[in-house]
Amino acid sequence: AQAVLGLIGGWIEDYNENHPHSGLKMRSPREFIAAQTEIA
Repeated sequence: AQAVLGLIGGWIEDYNENHPHSGLKMRSPREFIAAQTEIA
């Protein structure tokens, strides 16, 4: 269990920083948020 808990943080970071999402026009959540912030 400790090994899995230690990996979750890295998985979440990868998911938000590197993983493109089709619903966000193949951008990562961070890229999408950054683009929305620039417009506002």
